[in-house]
Amino acid sequence: MDTVLLLKHGFLSRLKSGLKDTWFLLRSPDSLYLGLKKKWLVPTFLLLLLILVPTVLIPSSHLILEKLYPAVAKERLFGLIKSTHEDERLEVRKIQASYLLWILSGVGVTLGLIIYAPIIRFSANIEKVRLLEKLQQDVGGTGSFNLEERYQIESEIGSGAMGVVFSTFDKILERNVALKELPSVYVKDSERRERFRREALTLAKLTHPGIVHIYDLLDDGERMILVMELVKGGTLADLIANQAPVAIPEACHLIAQVCEALSHVQQNGIVHRDLKPANILIDKQQHLKVTDFGIARLAQESSLTLEGSLMGTPHYMSPEQAAGKTTDFRSDIYSLGVIFYELLTGSLPFTGEPATVLLQQIYDQPSPLQGKLGPLGDEVEGLVMAMLTKDPDKRLADYRDILRQLQTMQG
Repeated sequence: MDTVLLLKHGFLSRLKSGLKDTWFLLRSPDSLYLGLKKKWLVPTFLLLLLILVPTVLIPSSHLILEKLYPAVAKERLFGLIKSTHEDERLEVRKIQASYLLWILSGVGVTLGLIIYAPIIRFSANIEKVRLLEKLQQDVGGTGSFNLEERYQIESEIGSGAMGVVFSTFDKILERNVALKELPSVYVKDSERRERFRREALTLAKLTHPGIVHIYDLLDDGERMILVMELVKGGTLADLIANQAPVAIPEACHLIAQVCEALSHVQQNGIVHRDLKPANILIDKQQHLKVTDFGIARLAQESSLTLEGSLMGTPHYMSPEQAAGKTTDFRSDIYSLGVIFYELLTGSLPFTGEPATVLLQQIYDQPSPLQGKLGPLGDEVEGLVMAMLTKDPDKRLADYRDILRQLQTMQG
């Protein structure tokens, strides 16, 4: 129905809507991928039309121009030698025709793709609903919900830009869970909803004891809520604030747990992009669990934000992320190196205003750890600095190697 109504709108209205949806799809490659899976024929046909330019249209235009500007005969040496050459205007017209055909074809195909963008986005939304329904079926969800009927909210345990987290009791399954609700002011914000939905889909791909589990996603159009594993015991940020600097064996043990979880994240083609102590929970058995995948992205995607935009926490951000460049799992390794540094010293490698820290992440080297770490200082410092290498191509980027060194240093 939406597709039919869309085609009834005027050209300017369709163009405006198409530009808006094109911008959305460029910022949300997963939506673009899901939409093209269902509606690939027209975009493919439009792009194939460009093949006609060098293969048919330009050669045809040249043949026509040669008829309009025939060869000119000239006599030389008192008429004893005759020669012919093409009119100079013909060469100029051929170049003009080639440029004109490329420009017209490019503009035409671009306009076609823009006008078709709302249909692609509509198809992507349908596919996402299908995927979310499947997710809810897998974990026992129903789609619509009466929150108070099933869940008894006990207390607020955290909040951030992407939601407020509550400690809750599930009356039906008789277990404690965490509810993370998207703030009501953002429920109608399509990008915020997309990020919240992205977190659910990302967590659904990950099954590891070092990663917070998701049980359900509740969305009735008015509220969006993630039902997750409740982890009691605080965060790694609390531990650093109260106990850092910690001994080398304990620091290595903690970092190794996060490293194992991130290795699983990498194997699933996901980049966390906001790894920091506040996003690492500690349960009652002192096991660490990574959470808050709100700005995570699939490794093959460009994320919801375009290259050149910044998302994350400056103090734990990799140089390439601080510079607005494309990130991969090596950025998470850099962030893990910052956490390692902070555990060992009780301070961050770089401090100050966010803008200053971003510049330091890109250009400055952290203070050396020599003299602060005791007998294993040189070995530990070598590992930390290898993880904090500015150039991602030179950075230690093998979780197995990092784990091997950590296990050695734990004794």
